[in-house]
Parts: sequence; structure tokens; C-alpha cells
Amino acid sequence: MGGQGLMAPIDLTQPHLRFLDSGAADGRWLLDLRHSCNSHGDGGGHRYFGTDINPFFFPPSPPADVCFRQQSVLEPFPVEWRGTFHVVHQRLVMAVVKPPVNSIGSVVQELAGLLRPQGWLQLVELDNDCVRENGPALRRLLQYHQQNSAAGGLGSNLSVHLAGALRNAGLRRVQVRRVDVLYGARNTGGRELEAKSTRSLYDVVGPVLAQAKVSTPERVGEDDLVSLPFLLQKEIETLGGRIQFVVVYGQK
Repeated sequence: MGGQGLMAPIDLTQPHLRFLDSGAADGRWLLDLRHSCNSHGDGGGHRYFGTDINPFFFPPSPPADVCFRQQSVLEPFPVEWRGTFHVVHQRLVMAVVKPPVNSIGSVVQELAGLLRPQGWLQLVELDNDCVRENGPALRRLLQYHQQNSAAGGLGSNLSVHLAGALRNAGLRRVQVRRVDVLYGARNTGGRELEAKSTRSLYDVVGPVLAQAKVSTPERVGEDDLVSLPFLLQKEIETLGGRIQFVVVYGQK
């Protein structure tokens, strides 16, 4: 995210802030935020909470001011958490929504209910629309993302629904930002980041194709099942790639 994980304009110098990362995975976003806050002082007595449906990736020994809890975004959060957080963040989770049982709007309503007055909700999702200068393998991967999203009832690009969902939840000062993330040969952060970004895309192909085989089997090319991961890796290593993420935030 261009090195800026939190775009919502909250004053982090305030003491005793409470942060929630929904879909925290390995807790990297929370721990990076904590490091940033601590680098500007004593940490301000902040508390950091991370939730995820799969606790496997939680760090085994988090700092004392960081807490992780198993939690699905499709289930109610703890009652005692309602109205207590200054920031609620969620990244790349909305694809689990399954209309008509639940919706992007219902998830946003639940997350917004966790905010205290003046608190901020920030959502980050992939923009599935293909970037023209990308090579054919990356464009094909994004097309499968579009197919999977549409088959799940969320439209081909679920990110277009986020701002409206925040407004419908009663949030104000809603803003939409777009962030370019560069992969492989286009990543200028050094060889380690170049290799890491390439691997991150390569690792996505298998799950995306597996989902496509279930949701739209008639639109999955047999050649893609075998060759797309390797074609993508070669393409990203030589040409690089660019994917755009949509960051939407609003204030209670």
C-alpha cells in the first residue's frame, strides 16, 4: 500500500486509541501500525485487536498490547466491543460475502457499529478491472477474479460498492483513494521486495483457479490450470505488473 497502511485522517498522537484489524491474518498490518505509533513516542497506551476466521496465522507471542481473536466477518462481533474502537480496518475480506444470506452492506453495518463517535472505518479491496499495460498472464488472472466475484453475486468488481455501503451505514466524510502496487520487475524496492511481490502473485493463482473451477467451470481453460502459474511468474519477473487497490474510509 505504498508504505501507508492507514489513510483515514486520525490523529495518532492522541492517547489510548483502540484499533481493530478485521481479517488480520498474520497481524502484519497491526504490528506495522504499532511500530509506527511507537516510533513517534511511547505508544500512547494504545490497544490493538486483530480478528480472523483462521487463527493459524496469528503470531504465537504478540506484544502485551496486541490481542488476537478468532472471528468471522459474517458473524456478530462481541457485544462489549460495540462503540469502542477509534479505527476499524479491513483488507481483502469482502469476497467472503454470499448474497442473499449476507451483503457488503450488512458487513459494513456491523463494522461501523464497532466505532466510537468520531471513529474511522477503512476498507481496502482489489480493483478487479484490468490495467491495460499488464501482460496477458496477469490480465487473465484478474479476469478470473472478475468471474469469481460475479458468480458470487457481488458483481465483477465489488470495490465499486464500498463507498455507498459506508454512506448507507451512516458514516460521513467518505473518501475513495486508489493505490498502485507494483510487482516483480516493476517493484523498485530492491531484489528482496521484487522477489517477494512476484511470489505473492504466484501464490494467488492456485486458489483463484480452484474457485473458478467450482463457480464457473465452463469458463476455465484447461491450459490455464497447468500453465498460468508459470506464465505469470515469468511475466512478472521480466515485465513486472501493476494492480490497483481501492481504499475507502469514512467517519462515524
